[in-house]
Amino acid sequence: MPARRTDLAIRSRPANQNAQSRVAELLSLAMMGVKGACRSYNEGKTLMRHGYLALMFVAAVTACGGNRPASPIAVMRPTDGQQTCDKIDDEIAANEAAVNARRAEIDQAQSARTYNALAGGLIGAATSEDGSAARVEIDAYTQRIAYVRGISRKLKC
Repeated sequence: MPARRTDLAIRSRPANQNAQSRVAELLSLAMMGVKGACRSYNEGKTLMRHGYLALMFVAAVTACGGNRPASPIAVMRPTDGQQTCDKIDDEIAANEAAVNARRAEIDQAQSARTYNALAGGLIGAATSEDGSAARVEIDAYTQRIAYVRGISRKLKC
């Protein structure tokens, strides 16, 4: 039986090549789907399985790499009943400013994520901030604003 091209490539390697480079060579050939890269079919199957497991591990580890946790924002506070109309107006203005800041954060995160996806591929996109924490905070601030406006209506401000 004539020797395959991959068999010749493995046999003709230099004598000083160490075991790590042999494993790297076999792994790269196995990942490309070359069945003749290994001495036996089972060795190639094992290398491919380990390669896919390593790839899945890297993807799982980098999946949430860039996301920050959302800050807790209370919708109702025990001191809400003691607020005056001026304090309510100030809090609504501050919360609306916080919502606008979070929207700017989302825009910046989307721009950075797009750049990282182009520069780093899937890993670059997976490790970038996606703005999910800011979206959660916007929802909480919006609920707080609605609740404070309800108090404002009760006080007839």
